Amino acid sequence: MKSRYSFRIESSVRLQADLVFKVGDRKYELCNTDDRFGSIHITLGNAPIDSLPSSKILDPAENDGVGALFTYNTDARIHDLMRDLRTIEGSLTLWGVETIDLNSLEQEWIAENSDEEGLVPEGKLSVSFTPPLVAPAQADLIVRSILATESLLEFEVPLNFYRQGNRELREQRFVSAFHNFFFCLETQFGGGQFKKNQLAANFLSSDALTSAIGRAQLLGAFIGQGKSFQSELKTRYLEADPGKLIETLIDIRGELHHHTKRKRRTWNPGVQRDYEMDALFIQLVCHEAITTPVTEVLFRDAEIDRFKNTPVTTSSGTRINWKLDTAATGETE
Repeated sequence: MKSRYSFRIESSVRLQADLVFKVGDRKYELCNTDDRFGSIHITLGNAPIDSLPSSKILDPAENDGVGALFTYNTDARIHDLMRDLRTIEGSLTLWGVETIDLNSLEQEWIAENSDEEGLVPEGKLSVSFTPPLVAPAQADLIVRSILATESLLEFEVPLNFYRQGNRELREQRFVSAFHNFFFCLETQFGGGQFKKNQLAANFLSSDALTSAIGRAQLLGAFIGQGKSFQSELKTRYLEADPGKLIETLIDIRGELHHHTKRKRRTWNPGVQRDYEMDALFIQLVCHEAITTPVTEVLFRDAEIDRFKNTPVTTSSGTRINWKLDTAATGETE
């Protein structure tokens, strides 16, 4: 049985023809889409049977209304493939490719004999590594933030670092995400210091940052999956005292700030997952550190008056009547 993975490409070039070739046990297909180099397909042979997706019918009455359970099982080789695709993406940017979308893929299975034909599902399976948006928007906070744009300009730089870090995190570019989140903290609490000891002292002396770290440690139990991940997360971050935790973040900053071929175990931009835990935790710290002062701005007297006096309607013209005593939850009447 074979597995075929398809990824979207954004580029400014067009292939003269679709191209097919093999490298080891991989078959590569490079294809134009809408007259541009728009997709890459990789087929792997000897796909394990246990990598096939599975489904199970459930009793909705016993499973909160859920009538079926679908399980997507990954081929262990996908991790090596994703690492190689990051390297490929880097080299192809020299020749007109902008990005390979590694945040989503299509997968199909190809039977190689009659015994496998009854096992292999028909069609393609679309997989996204970006979690779906399921929480209701806090609508009043969105409106308040837009109304308070001028007042929030003092946080323009850290907010932009936070925004960019979140974008990189969604795309599983954990090294770049960590960089942006660290800059978010350094901008707010570094006091213009860059050397390790001075920067650590400034971080540790900030009540706002150490409080944010404390809240992030409480929230950290909800990130990541698997016992080994949680065990390492506890040791490195959740149960560390603020001084040790800050030292860890600064050490990672230093490690990722430099690169050399001479160091055997230097970090590899193609193996982003090595820094997933660090990026996820520092994101929590940044969220807590930037949310508090921004919320204080949004609920200044002047901004509250601006919000109360700004009529907001739905697209059909219905007036939104905010429940001002619970407005932070986004409730309306």
